[in-house]
Amino acid sequence: MSRTETLRQGVEILDAVMRPAKFDFEQVHDGAYVCGRYRRADRTLELHFSDSLRLVSQRIGDVVVMHDDFMRALVGPAGGRYPGNSTEPLDCFRDLRTDLRTHCGEFLRGSAKKWRSVAERALQDPRRFTITHEFLQLEDARRDARGAFAAHDFARVVVHYELLDGVLMPAERRRLEIARERVRTGRRDGW
Repeated sequence: MSRTETLRQGVEILDAVMRPAKFDFEQVHDGAYVCGRYRRADRTLELHFSDSLRLVSQRIGDVVVMHDDFMRALVGPAGGRYPGNSTEPLDCFRDLRTDLRTHCGEFLRGSAKKWRSVAERALQDPRRFTITHEFLQLEDARRDARGAFAAHDFARVVVHYELLDGVLMPAERRRLEIARERVRTGRRDGW
């Protein structure tokens, strides 16, 4: 079964909890990993899937927390059922559905006051770097810019890196300078 098909079946499992709470699902990335998210107003449950459900984050407003970190802060060191230990990819979705149904009513329907309190505790000692779709888009743009630079497509390098101007690393900033110079002079080779 393809990643996209497994995600589709996983979403069907989660719909039992998310749809009654008025969340809508959208797939936002396809490829080596598949990313999708449930959204309602300022709330998002984001899912990253490759061969299994790898990362799940909850967001309300500007606060983002990994689901497993949130569950440890809420119920203790053992955390919730997700991610579980099964080798069956859809079991992760079932475990997540159980966590959401049993412990995440505040996220799904509440005022978010208790959720924010638990999320703040979880963020004081997170186990993982919180990866969001926006982060993955930045990484895709960086990869595309590096590929364009290697292919001597300097106009494309400028386009990609100018979108990232506020977050460029020193080597990327140098590539942008070189690319701008190459576009200005029309030279493709030579330093």
